[in-house]
Amino acid sequence: MNKNNLALILACLALGLSMFAFFRNSAPVSASVTVADSTEMESEELEVAVLMQRFQWNVNKLYFAGMANNKPLANFYLHELEESMEELAEHPIEENGQRLDELVRAWGLAPLESLEDSLEKTDPKGFKLAYEAFIKNCNGCHISSGHPYIRIVLPTQPVMDNQDFNP
Repeated sequence: MNKNNLALILACLALGLSMFAFFRNSAPVSASVTVADSTEMESEELEVAVLMQRFQWNVNKLYFAGMANNKPLANFYLHELEESMEELAEHPIEENGQRLDELVRAWGLAPLESLEDSLEKTDPKGFKLAYEAFIKNCNGCHISSGHPYIRIVLPTQPVMDNQDFNP
């Protein structure tokens, strides 16, 4: 064995021993992850961006189901959207001096009822008008919460291209 190989082996052995000594004296790290029920979540643990992604996902699918006049599917996504909004409404989170729970009640949950009514009482053209009004409310909420740069528009394609929205 030449000197270079012996030096490399000794260096690796020294590194391994020093790592062992370091980690032996460190506190154990827990690898388990606990997912809390949303009703048990503390406000600090609620990730608003994740809820907003869920809102946008359901709003997109709601649009295509409503435009296809598939009322059962549209009602499903309307219900999912409402549940997500209610989850945010249950947590007193303040951002940019605004309470997000109050904003989502005013700008989201209240207008959601008129969107639901239009879905039941009109054709796809009437639904689209109500949907456009709802999207204006989303953007109004973004402005009120200090995020005017987040602008929602009418979707041009579904978030997933492998779903049939027809009744």
